[in-house]
Amino acid sequence: MKKISLNLIDRAVALVNPQAGVQRAIARAKLTHFDYDATKYNRERKGPSVLQGAESYRTGYDRIELMKRSRDLAENVGLVRSILMKFASHTAANISYQARTENPEVNSDVEAYWSEWWDKCDISTRHTGSTLMQVAVMSMLRDGDFLFALVRDKEGDLKLQGIEADRVGDPFKVYTSLDLIGGIHIDRDTGAPSAYDIYNRSIGDFYTFQTTIPSSQAFHLFDPLRIDQYRGISAFHTAINDATDIHDIINFEKMAAKNASSQAGIVRRNNNNASDLSTLTNDADLNGNTIKLEAIESGKISYLEPGEDIVFPDGPSRPSGAFAEFHKILLRNI
Repeated sequence: MKKISLNLIDRAVALVNPQAGVQRAIARAKLTHFDYDATKYNRERKGPSVLQGAESYRTGYDRIELMKRSRDLAENVGLVRSILMKFASHTAANISYQARTENPEVNSDVEAYWSEWWDKCDISTRHTGSTLMQVAVMSMLRDGDFLFALVRDKEGDLKLQGIEADRVGDPFKVYTSLDLIGGIHIDRDTGAPSAYDIYNRSIGDFYTFQTTIPSSQAFHLFDPLRIDQYRGISAFHTAINDATDIHDIINFEKMAAKNASSQAGIVRRNNNNASDLSTLTNDADLNGNTIKLEAIESGKISYLEPGEDIVFPDGPSRPSGAFAEFHKILLRNI
């Protein structure tokens, strides 16, 4: 058992009143006996942010920023795009309805009707139901959530309209209250969503209010982490930095490999006759410094001046095996 150390004040109290000294020692032991290492913060290990609810002013701002960064990665990084497309293909590509009544003929009629409707359920007539679901899954993972609205076309037939996350509420107005969270109206008595504010997005990315639809006509897709959460956040929120690092590091390694491969030979000179370099081509290196270049022709025989030497660099050694292992670590983190 760890011995309890007494400071100067504890010792003075124990000398005058031993019982009070014992009580102070017990109280001090209680303060340290239940300490967790995870709660000890220092220069190397920063502490967490303040304790806050699942929805706050800061959460709304972070949600929009994560959405923008995730969309950028999905458009420019093949890894993130591949993750989204493969996940959606495996989970939402083949969706069908199987009726389970006691009448086989009714089952066949219902399934045939649903299959025909499913292929034409998009209000914009651009996608089948299968494509809509795959886009919805990818949007939910990338943006945080996705909304389906039940609407009717000009003939009165029931259709589905897909609404991306940035059109639910105004993304340029991060507002949160007890009644309205990120474009979702909340029933104060039950906490249930009662309606959704839908905004139009123009070609120039300007947002204007379009309509408010009741929750009974909407399907909100998101994957909550907390019971008090109403808007979803990007599933890549823990992988954005690693995915960005992979993208940047690979580009740096490619640049280094190209730079090494572009050097066919280097001439070392011990004389300072600058006029000998006047006929060479001027170019700049990666740092903007002027260098002298000479084209290499096939079958060429060169005669070097006294004091000159030509060196052929080794083949490019980057990226190395260590980089490949580091790359795997980042992929596992993602």
